[in-house]
Amino acid sequence: MHTKQQITLAQKSLLALWMILAISPLCAAQGLTDTAQPSALNGPEMDFIDEDAIDDTHSKHTRARKYELFLLGQMFEGGDATLPNGTNIEFEEAIQGGFGLGYNASPHFNYNVEMIFGTTDTVYRTGGVPFLRDESVMFFLNANVELYLLEGPVTPLITAGLGFFNATLEQKIGGAKITETDFSYGYGAGVRWDINDKIFLKGVYRFTITELEGFEEEHEFESINIYLGIKF
Repeated sequence: MHTKQQITLAQKSLLALWMILAISPLCAAQGLTDTAQPSALNGPEMDFIDEDAIDDTHSKHTRARKYELFLLGQMFEGGDATLPNGTNIEFEEAIQGGFGLGYNASPHFNYNVEMIFGTTDTVYRTGGVPFLRDESVMFFLNANVELYLLEGPVTPLITAGLGFFNATLEQKIGGAKITETDFSYGYGAGVRWDINDKIFLKGVYRFTITELEGFEEEHEFESINIYLGIKF
């Protein structure tokens, strides 16, 4: 089962990389069309660059030196892990939500803090047979740095960050609760679109790694995060 999970992670990583490589030429082409006009349309006597128009276009889409507030939705996939006694635990897929605050230091660098919370079902198995189901309440607190590869309104991005992961496991049999908080780190890639000078949209495929208490090794969560925010 562990080998199958590794293959799935590799396939999804390649898919995310392919999406970034596919959109990069389109982003570059858009940047060229935003900053230059064909001389054939203007005629020989009007073959010049309108600097005021370029400045206006840049100010419309620029994110540099702007703060931002955002909401996010997270499609969460927890995978499975194994306890030292051989018990397998599966974190089922779930949709979670959150919010955050960011600052664009330049067109290429963004620093942000996000809080994500939600629930997921946790299934315990021995020998492949489920014997217990918990409801896990999860909370993520992440501080991230994002690199935007292009200055234009549409750009691929790379992100990495540190944070904390908190989980409360509430057993539906017996009513017992177990709460723990662990250090986490993550990385991912995606695309950002500054729709106008106020609104932006962002999609990120992210991996979050943490070391859960009592498990044999670090555990990796996967998620697709969709962000909608305002700049000010």
